[in-house]
Amino acid sequence: MKKIYANGTDEINFLADLEKRSGETNKKVTEVVTEIIENVRQNGDEAVKGYTLKFDGSLPQYYEVPRDVINDALTEADEEFVNALLNAQENIADFHSRQVQQSFIAPKENGVILGQRVRGRTRVGRYVPGGTAAYPSSVLMNAIPAKIAGVKEIIMVTPPLKDGTPNKDILVAAAICGVDRVFLSGGAQAIAALAYGTEEIPKCDKIVGPGNIYVATAKKLLYGVVDIDMIAGPSEILVIADETADPKFAAADLMSQAEHDKLASAIMVTTSEKLADDTLKEIDRQKQYLSRREIIEKYSSPDCSYMFCGPLAMFTFVKRALDEMGVSCRRFRHDVVNNPADVSTLPGYPKGTETQVFRITVLRGIHEDVIDARASEPVAVALERAGIPIDTHCRNGECGFCRSHLLEG
Repeated sequence: MKKIYANGTDEINFLADLEKRSGETNKKVTEVVTEIIENVRQNGDEAVKGYTLKFDGSLPQYYEVPRDVINDALTEADEEFVNALLNAQENIADFHSRQVQQSFIAPKENGVILGQRVRGRTRVGRYVPGGTAAYPSSVLMNAIPAKIAGVKEIIMVTPPLKDGTPNKDILVAAAICGVDRVFLSGGAQAIAALAYGTEEIPKCDKIVGPGNIYVATAKKLLYGVVDIDMIAGPSEILVIADETADPKFAAADLMSQAEHDKLASAIMVTTSEKLADDTLKEIDRQKQYLSRREIIEKYSSPDCSYMFCGPLAMFTFVKRALDEMGVSCRRFRHDVVNNPADVSTLPGYPKGTETQVFRITVLRGIHEDVIDARASEPVAVALERAGIPIDTHCRNGECGFCRSHLLEG
């Protein structure tokens, strides 16, 4: 993990590079996935099984997992694990049952009938990762809402383990959620099979679930042939913390997402260099006990994760957040001024006071305003003192973010 001491330049350059990464799809991956999709469309199960043999090294124990194997996985599972899934199922169902939309019919006196009919899809395909990472929770998070919405049939595809057998934890989750059919196939070929249908894998109305870059690219290319939930990129996490944060928790949060994929990105922003150093030590300590240590060590490389620290670190990201919220200002830059001679604009700081302030230069139309904000001052206070009231600062009228977040120093 690379530590960057924010200086007003390095972290901004990084953010520009990060934005380029967002949404990028490797051209070579697109070419490979396009070929896979076309082969599956033309040759069906034969193509799917061929790619399974090519990418996984052997054919799975089952193409479609028998129902008794799914039920046996639940019966033989560890009781504590099953109870954890049942508890999660209850919580997920409680949340999503409150989101259910209702149909209605409303006849009007003039004879016009207003109405809305809400019904679940006939068949939904569910992709569950099983290669680099396998998460039973992912089964619950998608299958339970589908059942609540009234989906009549859920078809699940998941890669087999290296020995060709199904992941039993995933089967347990599938049994608990009432998944109707399970096929041992992964990658772009499984997505194509769900989209077009084969002799054995039925065509689905919609495909949901996360996957690697090949799965995401397949969903992107097949959107229109079949409905999809979203195009998810590699896992990313941003931890924002000050000196009061616990480095143990910060390290655990960073690794919780970094373990998903070798392309994952973990970023921490902190005003405290000590916290940054302590968190790095915690990552080194905690990863020794993790089964996915190899992925964590890959994520810990400077190419995948960064830690920003120093007085300007928080400010840079606050500024970017304000940009995203649509501030009225068209240009928003900053400088750090030490021992300024003109800090009388700051309440409680006479001219010549030795302090550090953030100097924000804002261009509004042809008028340029300079705002001095002392450390730990709410963004909103600094803007209002400069004559930029909150109700005109943000397009949405009032910005809770500006009222609560500080320019940490």
